[in-house]
Amino acid sequence: MRMFSLFLFCCIPVQLGLCADLWDDPVECIVIVSTDRGSGTGFVCTLNGKKYVITNTHVLRGAQRFEFHTLAKGELRPLQLEIANDRDLARVSIAAPTASGFQVAAKKPSLGEAVSVLGNSLGQRVVTRLKGTVEGVGPEVIEISAEFVQGNSGSPIINSAGEVLGVATFVTRHGSKDWVTEGTRFAGTRRFGVRVTEDIDWRLISMRRFYEESSLLADCEDLLESLSGLIRANDLRAFELWKDRQPEYSDAEFRRRSFNEIYLRGNLNQYVGDSRRRIRSFGHSYAHTMRWNAHRLLSETSWTADYHKDLAGSYLKVLDEFCAAFTERLGCPK
Repeated sequence: MRMFSLFLFCCIPVQLGLCADLWDDPVECIVIVSTDRGSGTGFVCTLNGKKYVITNTHVLRGAQRFEFHTLAKGELRPLQLEIANDRDLARVSIAAPTASGFQVAAKKPSLGEAVSVLGNSLGQRVVTRLKGTVEGVGPEVIEISAEFVQGNSGSPIINSAGEVLGVATFVTRHGSKDWVTEGTRFAGTRRFGVRVTEDIDWRLISMRRFYEESSLLADCEDLLESLSGLIRANDLRAFELWKDRQPEYSDAEFRRRSFNEIYLRGNLNQYVGDSRRRIRSFGHSYAHTMRWNAHRLLSETSWTADYHKDLAGSYLKVLDEFCAAFTERLGCPK
């Protein structure tokens, strides 16, 4: 769910008034998160007597600025940012002592338990309610049937009592045909939320440092999208027009580029001789230069949280696979 996608803590249940009967007045707790890269969801939660906005770190990833708005009380002013060491969660303390907040469920989620996801579906700045049940429970994540979409990242997953069980975070889909999963729910789309547990190790991080680290990950995500488009790229004229527009790449960070700019249509097989070789040569050079830069920058970064370090490692692995596929697709020598 891409597309720069805040959350929880060591928590003692407290009495929270308005949000105890959540759907009577959900606007008191739900937060619309707006960044210069996109939009998502957060929610207000009281932890040890302190108010936080909770969301996924990927909601804020790569953003130079972000804003929090509730539908009832307007903008919330962020104070300090903390990120979870081992999962896709962030919490931001806010200057809003009177804001209502959720409480975290004291009991673990149960299979078949009814849940709702409340959030900013598709980034339309309206709070929606998506109903479902708990389909799976793990130490750090839960699987639910509520059909959340882009914009719901950071949304609270609540039980029938209005208590938080987790945060809507990611979606998976089985990509290849498999006779074992064919005809089962595991062959389709599955939705997961990060659980709210008491053992989360929160790491304080400055807004500037978070931007520096998260922008590297965001740029790598954009690079993977770019390479995905280049693997399918076939049009010589569009290829060369795009190439001419690109500035030199900075050693400090990867240059972001829109997937739409390099999604090229056509058929490479219509070109022969020198034209086809030029496409292959440029694509091969671009892919492997970006791969080298990515390995150098991501491996040399000192990450604040293990989650970001592990994510960088997984991106590099996928990048290696993309480059291998790109070489094979274009018929270039390795």
